Amino acid sequence: SACALAAATLGVDDIVFWQNLHAALLGCVEQQTPRHLADTLLALATTQLCPIALLEALQTQLSNIARLMEFDEALTCAWAMSALRLFPSPAWAWLIRCLSDLEPATLTEMQGNQVRQVLLSLELEPSAKEALAMVPGALVAAIDGGNLIGDHLCRDDDILEGVCEILNEAGVEFQLGEVVRSGLYIIDIAFRTNEGGSPRGVVFGMQDGAEAVQPHDPWSLLKCRHLQLLGWSVEWLPVQRWRIWSEEERRDWVCHQLLTR
Repeated sequence: SACALAAATLGVDDIVFWQNLHAALLGCVEQQTPRHLADTLLALATTQLCPIALLEALQTQLSNIARLMEFDEALTCAWAMSALRLFPSPAWAWLIRCLSDLEPATLTEMQGNQVRQVLLSLELEPSAKEALAMVPGALVAAIDGGNLIGDHLCRDDDILEGVCEILNEAGVEFQLGEVVRSGLYIIDIAFRTNEGGSPRGVVFGMQDGAEAVQPHDPWSLLKCRHLQLLGWSVEWLPVQRWRIWSEEERRDWVCHQLLTR
């Protein structure tokens, strides 16, 4: 499980490697402790490689050992399961019970964001209705009443200036740093292409490779998914891809892909 998480975090994309590792993990699922299980689920959530047999075995094992989990293990599992869109009721009943024991003042910045993302997934995902019904109001109140660390605007001024310059030339009104859900999320550049149309935005991937087709971490993956579920039309773009594009490619992306979708 530690190997899987390390490989996922490093961005290993060799399919044969993952097939072999998934098979090895499947063979030892019943021996996995809470920490091992949390690492395995987080690895799958990061890569978004989801072999059915392994996922089913992990969910069964999670139902068996969720009651034994420490808070950080339960949170990691809940966060990963949200990114995988897995909401089996037996497992979530124990995860929610464990999360309900949290003390908001003791949460790290990352943990606070993860709890908020978990609760938002339960609220927005149609398949999470049963799990959502298990969430006590006291947990929601504790999180809502705590300090919200939330998101940050893209820290690459060059890409912000580049996109904004092209939008200005196209006569498109936009806003930098659109705040969503009380600051949980920041849309780097938000705009509307026609009056009364749905809100649209750009989210930049700061740590993803130029060839990435989706965010490579559960936080960014859930962010883009949640924004879509909240009614936003969001375009995700790795900063590295923008940097290697020519000026012509940049303008083509903004004018013919971003503004016409």
